[in-house]
Amino acid sequence: MKRMKDIRGFNVAAIKKAIFRVFGMNILPPINNQKNSKEISEWKASLEVAECYNKLFQLGNDGTSNINHIARIAFPTLREKLLSIDLCAYITSICDIVLNPNHPSIEISKTSLQHRMEKYKVSFCSILYIIFCD
Repeated sequence: MKRMKDIRGFNVAAIKKAIFRVFGMNILPPINNQKNSKEISEWKASLEVAECYNKLFQLGNDGTSNINHIARIAFPTLREKLLSIDLCAYITSICDIVLNPNHPSIEISKTSLQHRMEKYKVSFCSILYIIFCD
């Protein structure tokens, strides 16, 4: 059980680091888990964080979403592979927890992660259904 938690922690840290690389440290102010809830709420309420949160699903000049860029930076071995719906939901869920001003924390709890992953998996499957079946 401990090993699985260590792997999840490593993946979360890689994704958090990738978020800051994609949006840039000069645009997205740094934050860490050591801050109190008031400081985290103020950080999440900032214009810079709101802009980054809104850009999560936008396409860049290369036609690729920022979620895709975050995935490729966090997991460099995936550079040439098609991302699974599960992996996209996992990465998107972590980004949502970290940047969403309506989520009070930047801590990635198992419950919050699972809840968001289910939501995003349904959303991604619905989008694929519309694209390929309509």
